[in-house]
Amino acid sequence: MLPERYSLENFERALRDPEHFHEELRRVNRALNSRLYAGRYADAFDVMEEDWDNLIILDGCRYDIFKSVSTIEGDLSRIVSQGGHSFEFMEKTFSGHQFHDTVYITSNPWIEHFEDNIFFARRTTYDEENQSGERRRPEDVLELALETFEEYPDKRYIVHFMQPNNPYVGQRAEELRARLLEEESLALTELHPHRATDSSGEITELPHLRRAYKNGYISRDEMMGIYRENLEIALEHAEHVMEELGGKSAITADHGDMFGERLPPLYLREFSHWKYTYSKQLRNVPWLVTERGARREVVTEQPVENNRLQERDVEEHLRSMGYLS
Repeated sequence: MLPERYSLENFERALRDPEHFHEELRRVNRALNSRLYAGRYADAFDVMEEDWDNLIILDGCRYDIFKSVSTIEGDLSRIVSQGGHSFEFMEKTFSGHQFHDTVYITSNPWIEHFEDNIFFARRTTYDEENQSGERRRPEDVLELALETFEEYPDKRYIVHFMQPNNPYVGQRAEELRARLLEEESLALTELHPHRATDSSGEITELPHLRRAYKNGYISRDEMMGIYRENLEIALEHAEHVMEELGGKSAITADHGDMFGERLPPLYLREFSHWKYTYSKQLRNVPWLVTERGARREVVTEQPVENNRLQERDVEEHLRSMGYLS
């Protein structure tokens, strides 16, 4: 039996709206991909089983781009991620486990969907007062990691940066946002979600630059230049984390990303990342191991209390990131 959304009414809508039709085809393609290609990526890597003091997660970082950009010395290998999306990565890596020797630092709100007692402590850069992209910059993650390490120096640390995923930071992204606003009346809300419209009310809003690329406002070269710059910025902050915390560090990603590459089996172009979806761009991520000084003694203790967002705040945060419409 066909899903309810495949009604005659929706079929007629698809004929009137080609973009809606294409999105529905992509949804079907992802569903087929999930069924047909999961087995090819069954040897997923469990980062929590590895030996490290600090685990740096670069959100949405592809192995191929990391290899060409990173200059950090260490042993680099390609691994298969547990997820094609942050939620799936967290679900398969963290959920149902207890890591009470570990502190998790993040600006990624998908962690709000999981249990409180997974880690000894979970600290987020956002809170109920500020959930904008302004609180998902790499400097905020770095600052929070260093502050928390002073409080709990005898723990393993996971430090999860949002970059090179959106919100896109750096000079190229800022210049492109300014150009699109001036020339196309297009406002990208990834860092400024409540931008005021002009008196004519004709400004269009999109959640981030990757959506602008998908919609044809910027070129692939421009998009990949932004992605590379954001990876460079994230790696600079990761270097600071590793230097300040010391010990054995690993750099990896929760998933990769797609920028118009074709997803089997229908080979339609994709411009994002999806849970339970399989391609080399989404699943192949870096695993770089490096050591900076003496390793620390790690102690397991009962978890401390974590602040959680209300469900409505989580949804608002994810909507501002472009995950919810």
